[in-house]
Order: sequence, then C-alpha cells, then structure tokens
Amino acid sequence: MLKRFYKCLRTRINVDRRLGYRKRGELIIWYQKSHDFLEIFRDAPNSYVIYFDSHDNKNSWKHRDVPLRLVVCAIKSFDGGTDMFGTPLHDEKNGTFEY
Repeated sequence: MLKRFYKCLRTRINVDRRLGYRKRGELIIWYQKSHDFLEIFRDAPNSYVIYFDSHDNKNSWKHRDVPLRLVVCAIKSFDGGTDMFGTPLHDEKNGTFEY
C-alpha cells in the first residue's frame, strides 16, 4: 500500500510541476478494506487531508493539515498495523480506525 502511495504522489507532483499549477484538495489515492475507505488528499507541500469513511457514519472522520510522516503512519495502520499490545488499529467489524 505504501509503495503505491509514493508512486501516485510522485506522479501527482510531477504532473503539477509540468502543468504549472496545483489545485487544492486533489485526491492522491484511496484504499478500501471491507466497507471502510481511507482517502488521502494533498492541499499543499507537506500538508495532507486524511479522510476515513466508515460503514458506521458516527465513526467517520477527517483530519486536515497532516504532515507526510503521519500520512505514512495512517497508511501503515490501515494496512494491518497493530498497537504494542497486538490490537489492530483498524477494526473492520466495528468500523473504527486510529493511527
């Protein structure tokens, strides 16, 4: 998942540079696990928006002005990451996600 994100991000940056403009809030990539989605948008250099869309609407959230290092943590967590006790950070059954 992370390798695909870097490839899409690099392509998006190169295209924006060649065209000479950049739109705010462009979708870089999205991931789906069961009925949950994780979407990554780019607003500015090193400023991203992470949107988690859960099958349970009360568990959906959006974080703005997130640096790249936290975006990487979120992708790793969504890809099956666990906390130090072995509890998964993405609970597909309840539709919750933390990073």
